[in-house]
Amino acid sequence: MNITKPNHKKRNIIIIFAVILLLGIAAYSAVAYARGYWPFLLTSNTQDTKDTESKIDYKKPTTEQIKAGNQTKDQFLEKETEASKQQAKATGTETKQPAKTNTSVLISSLNLNGSSLSARTIIQAIDANGTCKFALTKPGQKPIELSAGTQTQASYSVCQGFDIETASLARGEWKVSITYTGSAGQSGSAEKTVTLP
Repeated sequence: MNITKPNHKKRNIIIIFAVILLLGIAAYSAVAYARGYWPFLLTSNTQDTKDTESKIDYKKPTTEQIKAGNQTKDQFLEKETEASKQQAKATGTETKQPAKTNTSVLISSLNLNGSSLSARTIIQAIDANGTCKFALTKPGQKPIELSAGTQTQASYSVCQGFDIETASLARGEWKVSITYTGSAGQSGSAEKTVTLP
């Protein structure tokens, strides 16, 4: 009787080949993941975000950019106002202009930076077409008066800012007054004192 021994040679070759194949797949997967190759490709959104982030200009906006931003805000506000008027007419809830009111004004910062005084203001009204008047006064000295427009934020407005050179001004205590006049006739003011060294 002839007893045949099972041939384990083929099975061993298949196992060795499978192990080598699995090690190759694992090595490729590690390298592909680390370098972003297939199947771990960077999506176009991720790449676009990286490209966009590297192209952001953090410099102070140019005059043209400021004008374009202000025009866009004004156009938006005009469209919103017109849309709300149309809706009010359609629903029969058209309202009359409110009476002139006092508006809360806050001098949010008053800082001396070297020989420059900067003043920033918060106005509790949304008004892109208002006016802010700045006055810096001291008894016996010529007053400094400036004017600027308003700029809207999400739920309030700000004066566009005042920066005054103080090198030629007398030392001592000065009074800062900022008066806001809104496009609908509302108004408000705030005062603070600052000591020039």
